[in-house]
Amino acid sequence: NESAQNGIFLTPVFTALHDGSFDLFNIGEAASPGLEALAEDGNVAVLLGEFAAATGAHGSAAAAGMGPIAPGAVVHSVLAVEDSEVQRYFSYASMIIPSNDAFIGNGNPTMTALFDDAGNYAGPVSFTVTGARVWDAGTELDKEMDAAFLNQTGPNNRASESGTEHL
Repeated sequence: NESAQNGIFLTPVFTALHDGSFDLFNIGEAASPGLEALAEDGNVAVLLGEFAAATGAHGSAAAAGMGPIAPGAVVHSVLAVEDSEVQRYFSYASMIIPSNDAFIGNGNPTMTALFDDAGNYAGPVSFTVTGARVWDAGTELDKEMDAAFLNQTGPNNRASESGTEHL
């Protein structure tokens, strides 16, 4: 988390390797139950289950870190690569806290290739997510006084904002 001191926190980070068919989200569409649980409450478990159901034995996923992940903190996950063609692409997502349903993640499942067409490792991948790339799951009204880790009274307890994902 490269946020400035007193900046935003993150929840555990969903990390996954797949063949490019696992689509985490699409702008203008409704969030899956797994993405909703992550974006609203930092719960990675439901998204890990959706990933396992969608990819079967062809994917590898994990949660990186224990939340909340403070500014300056570094977390890691280890993902086993058994087939570089099947596990070619990397996806990630994490909740921004405090928020009602803000998250970071890649909505393009083939955005980050870790292996080339021949199955060779493409080298270290590095990217920075700025505030301009924070998504809103559209699953809860944005209300500062009832945001996760501030005054929220329980998980999934707000009315839907728009019902679709947007910047």
